[in-house]
Amino acid sequence: MGSRNVTRTLIADFDISNPDIKTTKALFSSTFRSDNAKGEAWATNESISVYATPYFKVSPNTMIEGRFRIQLSDERASSAGANVMNALQTAANLIAPTSALVTFFNAPAMLQASNFLNTQSTSLFGQSITEESTGAFAIKSWTPDPILIIRAELPPAANIKNTQKKEGIGKWVDYLEPPIPSVFTANTFGGDDGVPDFEGVSSADILSFNVGTDLRVYD
Repeated sequence: MGSRNVTRTLIADFDISNPDIKTTKALFSSTFRSDNAKGEAWATNESISVYATPYFKVSPNTMIEGRFRIQLSDERASSAGANVMNALQTAANLIAPTSALVTFFNAPAMLQASNFLNTQSTSLFGQSITEESTGAFAIKSWTPDPILIIRAELPPAANIKNTQKKEGIGKWVDYLEPPIPSVFTANTFGGDDGVPDFEGVSSADILSFNVGTDLRVYD
């Protein structure tokens, strides 16, 4: 007699200070939809491996804060689409920076993309339950080990308030890429003195490097 839309989504937010960078990623979504148009339909999407940010300059005081939140919604009449995560991520990617390095020119685009995904994901849930976990640390204590391990559990779609019957949906492991002296030297650190080895890096490579949308070093 009526329609129903149950959506469960796992979203990751990263706030980096000095430099100030914010990014948002959708990691998992599961939607159950029942209406007179499609009958009953399930859609599940997950991100297996994603990069949260491009490379960025690290200072001695650079801090990173990771927030992971699960948003649950059970709507009797909802306009949210079945493929929540793909819709959000595709739209956010369209306005995300294309450069491999965060610069003065493309940092605003990163913030715009993050705010867009964050705002849109929140607006999908008119009546919702949200649970959030936060962790913060200094990047100067870099390690090859995972910085965060997230195990997500969701209640059943039949009753999103029933936390006694929640089931695991997966585990996400966060790593930091190793710091490098320069984005132009990749992982080449040079000799024992630690001086970057720029041998083989041509002026054309540097001048053609993208620092923003349709903006090269040469420009």
